[in-house]
Amino acid sequence: ASIVTAGGALHAVGPDQGITFTSMRRAAAPGDWGGLQLTGTAASKLTNVTFEYGGAEGTLLSAGPNIEVDGCTFRHSAGDGLRIGQGV
Repeated sequence: ASIVTAGGALHAVGPDQGITFTSMRRAAAPGDWGGLQLTGTAASKLTNVTFEYGGAEGTLLSAGPNIEVDGCTFRHSAGDGLRIGQGV
């Protein structure tokens, strides 16, 4: 499953210990969940976020022009951790 934010904005600004998007499985494996897809022109901000065990198409995909990624960690993905650009 993927999380899709179509036209909306996502503001995930973690405290020092951060925010984690990860698998729900006990024995987590790369590709357990599809990833997070941001589309549209709304501004999104991700700070101190860890993405784990995302999908082959990219754990964080953004086709929109307004995204800020700061202090984020991408690990154990089946493919790209971060993919930004048109038509991603």
